Amino acid sequence: MEWSRGRVRRELPSPAGYVLYETSGLNNAGQVSGNGWELERRPGAQFLATPGLYWPAYPDSTPSVLAPFDDTGDHHVTREIDDSGRIVGYARRGQGPDSAEFAVVWNRPDGPAAYAPWAPGAIGGTFDSISPNTGVAVGLAEFSYASPLPPDSPPARAQYWTGKGPMRVLPGLGPSLFTAAFAVTDDDRVGGAALDAQNRVRPVIWTCASKQAYVLEGPRP
Repeated sequence: MEWSRGRVRRELPSPAGYVLYETSGLNNAGQVSGNGWELERRPGAQFLATPGLYWPAYPDSTPSVLAPFDDTGDHHVTREIDDSGRIVGYARRGQGPDSAEFAVVWNRPDGPAAYAPWAPGAIGGTFDSISPNTGVAVGLAEFSYASPLPPDSPPARAQYWTGKGPMRVLPGLGPSLFTAAFAVTDDDRVGGAALDAQNRVRPVIWTCASKQAYVLEGPRP
């Protein structure tokens, strides 16, 4: 459901054949992003299709399934939509232990998915938020290491991307400590979480995040 001024504005319909299981974003223009699923049956194959979904601002508009959509069984998940209609999220590609997550931007709801680069040495990445107007996306970069662990080797880091260039990461509360980013503003603040030296997860805000974000030196073991 979508509410405006305390009243129900519309009930969001699912695209034909799909089951809606969540909405993920609403921008100031009234556009909505979300996620759904459908059991696809093809000759000799059956798989669960889980694409991202999009609803235009007008109450009587028809929702659409975000590209790409094919018979690979990949999962595409939306997380947030900015005021121009850009949508961010992630794709889970592959099956079983060979699967990996890729941060995704749909620059237009009717356009192709753009896959962001991984941070150097990462084995996956996601986007959880995009700023309303500046196009900055943040999320999580995931890592795996051989033993013994190298210095400064958290299993995940908050990542920061302007839409071009390499993926950058945000500093933690100490070396080898986990960070994650969940929100970003037009004035370059990023909200998230960070592990402290006492192994407690703390809510954190990075101010002037673009000046703090940095490119990892190179692939980690």
